[in-house]
Amino acid sequence: MGIIKKAQEYGYDINVMKLLATAEDTLFMYGDYFWKLKRVFHKVECSVIHAIQFKFPENCVAEGPGAIQKLGPYLAKQGLKKALVMTDQNLVSLGLVKKLTDSLDTAGVGYAIYDGVVPDPTIENVEEGYALYTQENCDFVIGFGGGSPIDAAKVVAGRAVRPDRTADNMGGMFGVMLPNLNWLAIKPKTFPKIVCVPTTSGTGAEITFSSVLTNRKTGRKYTVNDPAIQPDHTVLDPELTVTLDPEMTALTGIDALSHLTEAYVGDAHNKKSDEISREGIKLVFQWLDKAVQEPDNLEARAAMQKAAHLGGKELISGFTTYVHPFAHKTGAMTHLTHGFCIGTYLPYLLEFYRPEADSRLAELADLIGVGNGQSTAQKAEAFIQAIRDLCAPYGIDGHIPQVAMLDKKEFISAVRTESFVYPMPKNITDDQISEILDRVSGLKD
Repeated sequence: MGIIKKAQEYGYDINVMKLLATAEDTLFMYGDYFWKLKRVFHKVECSVIHAIQFKFPENCVAEGPGAIQKLGPYLAKQGLKKALVMTDQNLVSLGLVKKLTDSLDTAGVGYAIYDGVVPDPTIENVEEGYALYTQENCDFVIGFGGGSPIDAAKVVAGRAVRPDRTADNMGGMFGVMLPNLNWLAIKPKTFPKIVCVPTTSGTGAEITFSSVLTNRKTGRKYTVNDPAIQPDHTVLDPELTVTLDPEMTALTGIDALSHLTEAYVGDAHNKKSDEISREGIKLVFQWLDKAVQEPDNLEARAAMQKAAHLGGKELISGFTTYVHPFAHKTGAMTHLTHGFCIGTYLPYLLEFYRPEADSRLAELADLIGVGNGQSTAQKAEAFIQAIRDLCAPYGIDGHIPQVAMLDKKEFISAVRTESFVYPMPKNITDDQISEILDRVSGLKD
């Protein structure tokens, strides 16, 4: 460290965490090419997780219509004094945030509101939120909204414990917790409580220990991973999702479907995760269209909230596959909605996983009642077609013309870096990534 300090005195900008993040990115990108080594890594990774029965946190403290009213009194009983509420301006203007603050007011819990979170939350959102957290002497954080406010809230909590580590150098597997590896097992007592109130039904961010941030200057979209940022308390109130417009209701639901499906066909599935995936997938196919067409239908809204919550559990058990790295990079470079990107790439990648994933896909076809009486391969195709049919009414036709303008080399690097830790059913080559991009852009049928 003395050498680094000396170099900094001479004007060299040396950031240790950025150096570590860059080294990690490079290691994962090149490691992704070695399929046999990667499979060994995944087997060890999954074996450890399954052996210790990695927790499926039941952090939901209240659910059902009007559940938000119970949150303030619950937090007061926990001894919490003042919240930083991370949200967006739209939710404030819709009056939804007032339902939260009314509950806090009733219980005598203080709050400060940061309403500047944007879709695909930025490092600036985190830094501004953290500044308000310290300025207002808050002692816990509430993420109120979709995945963006919740992701931002979780990283603000990380900043509160690591004030010397900016959001920009928290990326990677160990972004928040290095060098405190004991955080893997024990959450620091000084870590602010994280409370989540989702107003969409898709990301499952209210239960995971990761957040996705965007650096708009570089076009980089990266994850912050740490068990310490796993939320402590969640409220699932379907009434808060009623004002979500039909398009976002559909797109967030498709995101949840992807979490559940990728976990089922990936290489990390187990008996428990299979049960979760099957329950969630069935809910999406049964209730998504109704939630879109009948926005005031609280039964449909509650079902989709449940599906999203189950999808969040899969993100910490079964993981995702190549679909999310493709969607993340496309979203970061085009600013298209995450769910739209997910719905576009999901059928392409499921097709790519065949025939290795045919038996798993066929099981899902049986689950939703398609491809009856057909062969395993035909059932696999029937399930993929069912996803296309589910997405089509919402403008997702498998094409994103803007992809033709993206830098393929940069795209491939990003996909490989992010996907290394995901247990894949099948490895992908650079040429195959390029081919999928050409098909999505419309340059190739």
